[in-house]
Amino acid sequence: EDVICDPAAGTCGFLVAAGEYLREKHPALFRDEKLRKHFHTGMFNGFEFDPTMLRIGSMNMTLHGVDNANVSYRDSLAQEHDRDAGRYSMILANPPFAGSLDYDATAKDLQQIVKTKKTELLFFSLFLRLLKTGGRAAVVVPDGVLSGSSKAHQELRKLLVESHRLEG
Repeated sequence: EDVICDPAAGTCGFLVAAGEYLREKHPALFRDEKLRKHFHTGMFNGFEFDPTMLRIGSMNMTLHGVDNANVSYRDSLAQEHDRDAGRYSMILANPPFAGSLDYDATAKDLQQIVKTKKTELLFFSLFLRLLKTGGRAAVVVPDGVLSGSSKAHQELRKLLVESHRLEG
């Protein structure tokens, strides 16, 4: 059973699109009681720290036929991820890639992957932390993430190329 996460869910657009894709391409999923229950209660997970976006995202999931998606409040870059490490088989995300965070406020488990305060690199660290072995991520990235020249950019690029299967 796949478990999908968007750690910067916003309006839950990617999660909604995934649900609609499954309805269209895999209708047999809804004829199996166990799979249908998983679709409505365990498959979709979204985190957001803006209360307005959180409400919109939760409503969006409900309006698109997912009864009990786990759309919850979380500052994905500031909270430790021990309980969710390796939990998700798929990450779908278009996270906000603006600026830098206070280094001390950033989750320490993300800093262990790549030492930086740049949000675009920290989100990649988060995705790698949340994915289970063999999991996949589809992420919209800003220009420069894979070509930046800082030490943190180089470390992340090396990690993605040597330890993961990077496709562009």
